[in-house]
Amino acid sequence: MGGAGGAGGQQPMKPADCVDLPLAGIELLSQQENTFDSSGSVPIIRTPSSLANISGDDTLSDRLRLFYDGALGTGVHAMDGDPTHALPDFKTTFVPTCNACAVFQEDLGDNTYLKNFAVKSGELEITALVTPHQTAGVARHVELREVVKDAMTGAWGWVDGGTCYWIEEASYDGRRPKGCVPYAFDACPADQFCMPTNAVGTDGECVTGGAKVEGEACTRVSDTQWDSDCSLGLRCFDGGMGAICHKVCDLHAAAPDCPAGTHCGGGYNLCLDVAILQNSGVDDASLGETCATNPGALYCGGAGQPGMCWDDDGDAGPMEATCIPFVSAPSQCVAPRTAGYVAYKDGIDQSTLFCIPPP
Repeated sequence: MGGAGGAGGQQPMKPADCVDLPLAGIELLSQQENTFDSSGSVPIIRTPSSLANISGDDTLSDRLRLFYDGALGTGVHAMDGDPTHALPDFKTTFVPTCNACAVFQEDLGDNTYLKNFAVKSGELEITALVTPHQTAGVARHVELREVVKDAMTGAWGWVDGGTCYWIEEASYDGRRPKGCVPYAFDACPADQFCMPTNAVGTDGECVTGGAKVEGEACTRVSDTQWDSDCSLGLRCFDGGMGAICHKVCDLHAAAPDCPAGTHCGGGYNLCLDVAILQNSGVDDASLGETCATNPGALYCGGAGQPGMCWDDDGDAGPMEATCIPFVSAPSQCVAPRTAGYVAYKDGIDQSTLFCIPPP
């Protein structure tokens, strides 16, 4: 897996106790390329799930993942050597909080990850960027050391005398042929529309359309494409009552311009009937206002920018639930707040983040 040379100066050497991680012939993929319609809480570049075990047994499935913050730009970025930043403990952290990092999981039997490794040192160079989830780049001098999770605290720490793997250089290109930035002017040719492909609406792909209007029954080109016979700006989506054309909206817009009786959201960036969203809860509060009607609502913001209701001290505390905005990168949360996520699409899309205080 070739790539550009390092950033200059003296190059790090492979530690004496490390062995090369065999990635020859493996194409690194973005999460969306690996599994259609899925997205991580941060952008992920990974080996396919079919990667053979380093022992050569292709019935097993090792996994290497490169993580980086959704607000990261092009350039060379030092990898974060703290395993607790790469591997959430789901007590104090819920998403990777590193600027750039790597994790390797080794399947040693029964398709169970029996060993985990986190990056101790290395660099990630992003050479090209379409969206945060569609980049090209190269990881270099990656030192992956064995880590273990503390049963009491949930924190990850280095294993004394543990195994070490080394990646000298591994290049990747996660840009898709029709990749685009949703809601951007001239993102696609005039006869196409930039369809958001993650729940938070920061990743997209140009699609073709037809003549069907909002509310009409529709047909998609395939189960793994969003091209359809809906007019441009509409998504052909089946919410359980058959596929119809829905208006696409922007979760980050000050005014998503959804028709009366609908609300922007639902994991597919759609103006959805409020009645459909009632199972998850809807409150009329605007961002920053108290959610007085439904403190546990997943949807709030009224006709303005969408958000969710969140109570910092829970139901038992004196504070009231407030309508807070969604974010798309952990770095957008101001310390000591960190990012949590909303799991959409049966849990395979965790790109919709929000900022919560420490426990």
